[in-house]
Amino acid sequence: MPTGQVIKTYNGFYYVLAEGEKLTMESALVSCRLRGRIKRDKGAVVTGDMVRYELLADGTGIIEQCLPRRSMLHRPAVANIDQVIITFAIKEPDVNSLLLNRFLVLAEWSDIPEIVICFNKTDLLSVGNEEIVEPYKEAGYRVVFASAHEKTGIDELKLLLKGKVTAFAGPSGVGKSSLLNAIDKNLSLTTGVISEKIKRGKHTTRAACLLPVSSGGIVVDTPGFS
Repeated sequence: MPTGQVIKTYNGFYYVLAEGEKLTMESALVSCRLRGRIKRDKGAVVTGDMVRYELLADGTGIIEQCLPRRSMLHRPAVANIDQVIITFAIKEPDVNSLLLNRFLVLAEWSDIPEIVICFNKTDLLSVGNEEIVEPYKEAGYRVVFASAHEKTGIDELKLLLKGKVTAFAGPSGVGKSSLLNAIDKNLSLTTGVISEKIKRGKHTTRAACLLPVSSGGIVVDTPGFS
C-alpha cells in the first residue's frame, strides 16, 4: 500500500504527494477520500500528515491509515512541522497582545520545536509601538520585523525557512500571504485588504496548504482566525 503526505485538504478531499516525490508547484497529487472508519474521527487526518492509501483504478485514492506524527499544531491544524512563525501586524490591525499570547501558549502546548514571532507592516511603525515587542524578546523568543510592502526582513525570513517545514499562523489581515509572496513571487497567493469598518482582515486563505519556496524549505499558509 503506497505512502504519501497530505499537501492540502479541501471540501472533504485530501491531496496526497506520493512518498519519494519532491514537492514542487507542479507536483502531481492524488485526490483522496477518507475510509469510513477514519472519517468518524474528526481531525484524524490533517494537512502535513503522512498516510497510507489505496490507489484506485481511476487514479484517485482512499486513505486507510494516518501514520504517527512528529509534531502537531492544533489550531490551525497542521502536522509534522518544524517551526511556526506567529505573524502579527504592527498596525492595521493593531497588535492584540492577548491574542498573541494565546498563540504562543498554543504553540508551546503543541510542542512545536521552534517558535518565531514576526511583526509585519513595519512601514506603518509609529513611535511607541516598539515597547510592545520587548516582553517577547525578554522571554527568549526570536522576533523578526518585516514589511512585505517594502521588502524588509524578507532575507531574514528566507534564512529561517531553509531546510524546514514552517507554518505561518496569525489573525486575518496581518499579511501572511503578502509576506510569502515577497519571499517567493512564484507562490502568487491571494491577498486581501483591511475592513475600514471593523479594522480586521478578510479570510483570503481558505485551507492550509504545503508550498515549496525557491530559497529552500516548505511553508504552510494557514487561514487566519481570531
